[in-house]
Order: sequence, then C-alpha cells, then structure tokens
Amino acid sequence: MKILAGQELGLGPVASINGLYSLNGKIGMMASVAGALLQKYGYRWDTVWDDVDNPTACEVTFFHSSLSPSGWTNRFTIADAMRAGLIKKDGAHQKYPKDMLFNRAFMAGARKVAPSVLLNMGYEYDELKEAAPYNPPADKPQGEKPKPASAPSAIANI
Repeated sequence: MKILAGQELGLGPVASINGLYSLNGKIGMMASVAGALLQKYGYRWDTVWDDVDNPTACEVTFFHSSLSPSGWTNRFTIADAMRAGLIKKDGAHQKYPKDMLFNRAFMAGARKVAPSVLLNMGYEYDELKEAAPYNPPADKPQGEKPKPASAPSAIANI
C-alpha cells in the first residue's frame, strides 16, 4: 500500500517504505518527505521560533508563485499541543519541542497551501494515531443485475 501511495506522489519504492505510514486505513508521511515534495514543486519556507533554545511556538511561512508575495504563515504552539492532548510524560513534545512544533506547524501549513502536492496524505504519524479509524461504507446489496440492452434493429439485421 505504501509503495502504491508513493507512486501517486512520484516517490520511488525505498522512499515510500521509509517515509510513508499506513495507520487506521490512511496514509501519512514524514515531514521531511512532505518538504521534499513541496520543494520539487517550487515551494519554499522560512521558519521562526519564539525562542530558539526553549521554544514554545513555531511559525512556518510558505512561499510559492501561487501564493501572495508575503507568503502564507502557519503557527503551532505548546498551548496548541496541550489543547490537543499531545503533551505526555516523557513524550516527544517534552523531549524535542523544537522538532515537534516545527512538524505540526509545517504539516498543517503544507496541507493548506499544497493539497494537490500532498494528495490528502499530509499527516504525520502521531496525527494519524489520533484520527478515528477509517471505516469504508459497506457494499450495498445489488439485487437483480440489469439485463443487457438489445441491439437496435438496424444493427441486428446486418
């Protein structure tokens, strides 16, 4: 499944196996894979932390010819992580706050500015874990199959 999803994104098999996730019936990707895809399509970004050594917020501003010249900014904060229940004892947000803040700010922004690049696969692993499992609708009973249409009389007489 990961290799097929990667093909749709233009990734090779190894990049797909190493950089894509399959969880709860959905495909997600590492932020580094999303970044590579955005760069491939001409996107670039700037990142700003409120405090480089002890960050509590990260802003990622995306730039592309399809966006305004000032770009489009997405922000993620420790307060956002707390509201979402992401701060856990010995969790990644406590151990690596700079990386976690960037990943959330980047991925949420990338989904908004480049949906045609990420093809609805722009979610990090921890975001997919939080999502409800995908339950496709059950097939409807088909009943009687329609009868094939008869050939028009002009064709039938040939």
